[in-house]
Amino acid sequence: MNVSYTDGNTTLHGFLAKDSENSTPRPAVVIVPDGDGVTGYEHERARMLADLGYVALAADIYAAPVTSEEVQREFEARYTGDPRLFVGRIQAAIDHLKEMSDVSGDHVAVFGYGFGGSGALLYALHGGDVSATMSFNGRLQPVLEMNHTDITIHSRLAIYSATHETNTYEDVEAVQVMLDSANATWELTRYGEEMGVMDGFTNFYHDNHNPTAEMQSWIAATAILDHVFDHNEASNESMTNHVGSMTNATIHYFDHYDNDTALNGFVSYNASMLGKRPAVVIVPDWDGIDEYEHDRAGMLASMGYVGFVADIYAANFSNMDEQIALSRKYSSNVTLFTHRIQAAIDFLMAHELVHPDHIAIIGYCFGGAGVLQYALTGGHVVAALSFHGGLSPVAGVYKNGTMIHPHVAVFSAFGDETLDQISSLESDLMMGNATFQITRYDEPAGVAHGFTNFHSDAYNAIADSQSWTAASAILEDAFAHVTMSPTMTPTGAAVANATMAPTSGTNASMMQTSTPTMSPTDGPTASPSMSPTQTPTAFEAGVMGMNASYVDGNVTLHGFLAVDNANTIARPAVVIVPDWDGINEYEHDRAMMLAEMGYVALAADIYAEPVTSPDHQTALYRQYIGDAPLFVGRIQAAIDYLKSRSDVHPDHIAVMGYCFGGSGALMYALHGGDASATMSFHGGLPPVLTMSHNVSTIHSRVAIFSATHNDDTTEDVEAVQMMLESGNATWEITRFGEEMGVMHGFTNFHSDAYNPIADMQSWTAATAILDHVFAHSDAGNESMTNPVESMTNSTVQYVDHYDHHTALNGFVSYNASMLGKRPAVVIVPDWDGIDEYEHDRAGMLASMGYVGFVADIYAANFSNMDEQIALSRKYSSNVTLFTHRIQAAIDFLMAHELVHPDHIAIIGYCFGGSGVLQYALTGGHVVAALSFHGGLSPVAGVYQNGTMIHPHVAVFSAFDDETLDQISSLESDLMMGSATFQITRYDEPDGVQHGFTNFHSNSYNAIADSQSWTAASSILEYAFAHVTMSPTMSPTVSTTTSPTTRSLNVSSVNTNTTDVVSHGTCSSVTLGHQFITFLTFWAGCVILLAAF
Repeated sequence: MNVSYTDGNTTLHGFLAKDSENSTPRPAVVIVPDGDGVTGYEHERARMLADLGYVALAADIYAAPVTSEEVQREFEARYTGDPRLFVGRIQAAIDHLKEMSDVSGDHVAVFGYGFGGSGALLYALHGGDVSATMSFNGRLQPVLEMNHTDITIHSRLAIYSATHETNTYEDVEAVQVMLDSANATWELTRYGEEMGVMDGFTNFYHDNHNPTAEMQSWIAATAILDHVFDHNEASNESMTNHVGSMTNATIHYFDHYDNDTALNGFVSYNASMLGKRPAVVIVPDWDGIDEYEHDRAGMLASMGYVGFVADIYAANFSNMDEQIALSRKYSSNVTLFTHRIQAAIDFLMAHELVHPDHIAIIGYCFGGAGVLQYALTGGHVVAALSFHGGLSPVAGVYKNGTMIHPHVAVFSAFGDETLDQISSLESDLMMGNATFQITRYDEPAGVAHGFTNFHSDAYNAIADSQSWTAASAILEDAFAHVTMSPTMTPTGAAVANATMAPTSGTNASMMQTSTPTMSPTDGPTASPSMSPTQTPTAFEAGVMGMNASYVDGNVTLHGFLAVDNANTIARPAVVIVPDWDGINEYEHDRAMMLAEMGYVALAADIYAEPVTSPDHQTALYRQYIGDAPLFVGRIQAAIDYLKSRSDVHPDHIAVMGYCFGGSGALMYALHGGDASATMSFHGGLPPVLTMSHNVSTIHSRVAIFSATHNDDTTEDVEAVQMMLESGNATWEITRFGEEMGVMHGFTNFHSDAYNPIADMQSWTAATAILDHVFAHSDAGNESMTNPVESMTNSTVQYVDHYDHHTALNGFVSYNASMLGKRPAVVIVPDWDGIDEYEHDRAGMLASMGYVGFVADIYAANFSNMDEQIALSRKYSSNVTLFTHRIQAAIDFLMAHELVHPDHIAIIGYCFGGSGVLQYALTGGHVVAALSFHGGLSPVAGVYQNGTMIHPHVAVFSAFDDETLDQISSLESDLMMGSATFQITRYDEPDGVQHGFTNFHSNSYNAIADSQSWTAASSILEYAFAHVTMSPTMSPTVSTTTSPTTRSLNVSSVNTNTTDVVSHGTCSSVTLGHQFITFLTFWAGCVILLAAF
C-alpha cells in the first residue's frame, strides 16, 4: 500500500508491504530505491520481504516525482552530494517504521539498490542505528568522498558489487580499509564480468539483470537478516549432522599421472537414489582426510551429489614436520598438485553413479589453494570453489591466454590474504575470461582463517553458513548449465577397486534448477514462472511506466501506461482490463511486459474511483458486470485514448482482460468492439451468457483461456462457443485441467492460485495472436518447416513383440552432433502412413534436441483407397492392436542408447491423434500425449473407470473436428482419470479445417498450426523436465534385437549436422502426476531444471 510520513516539514510518500493479518511486532526493512525513485521494482522487493515475514517500506528520498532522466540526474547529484540530507531521508523512513505497532523497533535493516545502495552505505558510515545494511550495485565513490574521521558503524554491512562498471577494485580496497578502521562486521562480494554481471544486476526489469548474481546476493542478504534478527539462531553451532543417513566408504583409486600411485579417497552418497548424479571432489585441508572432510562429503551427499574426498598426499604423516613437508611438496609443485586433483576427477568420470560432465571441486585452506591452481591452469570442471585458501601458492600460476573454464568462487577472511593478492587474482580471472565471484568476511573480533571448520576454534557459524549457502547455489546453477569441452574425458583409465553403488535402476532427480526461458524452440529446457519476483524477461532501458489520465464522457479516468519512450514510431497497443480489485501492481507488471515487447500498453480504469473496502469492491463489480454497455464504454474510452496518441497505430489495438476484466473483454468483443484481438484470461462466462444472444458481428479475433476447476463449466464454454459461431468470429478456446493444479486466477503471480505453466502457455498463445493480428510475424499460410536438412535421418527396422514379432519400418531424425541421451517423441502418423509430412515433423523435433521417431502402424503398404480405408479401420477400431503398435515404438526407443528411457512422449495427427488418445486413456506410460485434429469417435468408450491417466494430455482441434458432446465426454474421462490436460479448439469464419497442421495439404492453416505447435513444444519442454515415471514404464516384453535393428546410427538419408549444444535432460520430482507450482526464485527462488 502507499503510505505517507514526514521528514521534518516535508511529506514523503513510500510504499509499504506487510502481512496485515499479523499484528505481532516483527523485524522491518527499509528499501532505499534506485535513482528513478519508488517504482514497480521496489514494490516487488517490498513484497518479497513481506513474504519472508518482514514489514518492508520502500522509502521516498526525493519527495518529488521523477519526470525525466534529466530530473533524475539532478536528484541523484543533489542527494549523493549532500550525505546528511540523504541519510536524513533514510532515517525518516526508519522512524516511521519504529512508530508502527507491528514493528519491533530494535530490529530494522536497510537495503539499497544502485543509487540507493550508495545511500545505504552512507547511512551505515554515518553511524546509522540499524541491525544490518545491504548495498546492491551501489557506487562507492560517494562513500569515499566522506571525511574518514566521521565514520562510526553500528550495523552489520554487506556489499554486492559487479566488477564490470560499478566500482574499481581500488574503490573496493579503499572501502574495505574504511570498514576495518571503523571496526565493522562486514562482507563484500564481487561478481566477475564474464559472469555477465553489470551495474543493475539485481533489477529484473532491466536489461542488465543477472538472475544468478541476483539470486546469490539475495540469498546471502536474507541469511544476514535471519542472523541479525535471530530468525535462525545459529550462534556458533555446527551446520553438520548429515552423514548418518548417507552411505560412506573408503575408495581405492590411482594417479595415472604419477606412476599409478595408489590413493585412498572417501566417498559419501545417497544409496536410495538411483541413476547418475553430479559429483563434487573435496580437496582437503593440509592435515589430510579426516572427520571434517567426511562431514562435508556427507553434506554434499544429502544434497543429491556424490561427495568424494581426494587423497592428495598418498601417505600418512606422524608429526608436524612431516605434515609441513607434504603440504609444501604439493602446494609448490603445481603440476603434481593439479594431477592429484585430476586423478580424483578421472575416477569419478569413469564411475556409473556420476554424470561425467557434472563434476565440481571445492577445497579448504591448502586444498582451496589447490582448487585455484587447478582452475587457473585450464582444468575442466563446472565449478571450482575455494574456502580460505591461501593465495601465495597461486601467485604466478596463471599464464596469459589460458581459458579458465569453471565458475570460480573464493570465500575468504579479511586476514587470509593481502589486498594486492586479491587484486592480482581478480586480474588473472578476468584475463582468463572466468565466471567468478570473490566474497570476503570480517567482523570486529575477526573472521579467522579456517572459519568453515566446525571442529576448530576458528569456526565462525555465520561466515560458514553464508559461504556454504552461496556455494550450494553456485553448484546448483553450474550443474544445470553444463557445456563441457571434449577434453573433459579422462586421459588415463581410472579403474576402481571398489564399487560405490548398484549399477541397476533408473535415473532419479535431485533438485529443481532451471534458467527461465519461454522459448519452446530452444531445446528441452524447463518452462519458467513468469512472476516478476521470479525474474521475468528484463525490460528494455527505455520502457517507462506512468499514470495516464483520460475521459469517458464527463468522467475522468486514471489508467497506467507503459511505453518505450525512446521509440516514437506509431506501433500497436494493448488495453489491459483489470481484475475486480482495479489497477494494481499486477496490471502494472503486465503492462510493462507488453511494453518490453514493443507495444504501448494501457491498464484501463473501469471504476473511475478507488476501491476502499471489500463491500465497496463487490458493489462496483456488480455495477459494471450487470451493465454491459457501461462496462464496454469504459473499455472503449481506453481504446479511444490510445488511438489519440501519436505513438499508437490506431488500427492495431487489442484487448486483454483478467477475471472480471476477462468477462468485460468478452462483452466488448460480443458487442462488436473494434479491436484486432480480444483475449480473456480466467474471465467468468456467466455474465457474458446473460447478454442477448443476438450477438453483433464479432470483428476481433477472440481467445479464451479457462480453468476447468472453478472458472467455468463445460456447459458455459459450449454456450459461448455457439455465441462466437453466431457472430462469425475467429476464435480459440483453451481449457486447462484441474489435475494440472489450474484454478481461477492462474495467471496472477501475486496470488496463491498462480500456475506458472498455464500462465506461460496462455501468455505464449496470446502474444502469438498479437504477433499475427499486428503482422509482427507475417506468416500468411507459409509452412513452418525446413529444419530437416541439418539433421541425421534414417529408416530403422524394429519389431512389434506384442503381435508375433511383426517387422516394422520407422523413421528417425536426430542431431548427430549432440552427445549423450536425450528425450524422444514418437509420432503416430496420419491415416496415409509415413510420408514427407511425418519426416518433416520428426526433423522439427530433432532440431529442438529430441529424437523424433515416426512409428509404423500398418506394417504394410496400400495400393489404393479401399486398402487405406481398411487399414485405418483395422487399427482405429481395435484399441489393443493400435496401442500395442504405439508401445512397440516406445519400447524400441526405451532400449536405445540415444534415448532417456523415461523421457518419451507421443504425438499424433488425425488417425494418429485418435491413437494417441486411446493410448493415454488406457493407462499408457509416457510423459505427454498430444493429439492434433484426432477424431474422437474412435476414443468414445475407451476409458474405463479407475484407470489412472499418466501423461500430460493435450488436444488441439478444429471446431468441426468433433461435436461438443464428444469434447465434453473426453473432458469428463480425463477428469475421472486424474489427468493433467488441456484442450484447445480453433475456428474462424472460413473455418479452421480438419488437418490444419499439414503444411502439404490444402487444409493447412499457418496460424492454428503455429499456435498449436508452440503450445505443444512448451508442454514437451516442461513435461521432460518434470518426469516421475512408474516402474511399469519399462518394456513389458523383451525388446532385445540385433545391433543393426537397435542402432539409430545406420546408413542415413542425410548426415548434415549443425552446431547444436548438447541438451540432454534431468528429471525432477512431481507430486503424483500433478505439476508442482514452482517455488519462488531458487532458495525461496528455485530456478527450474535446465536440461543437462
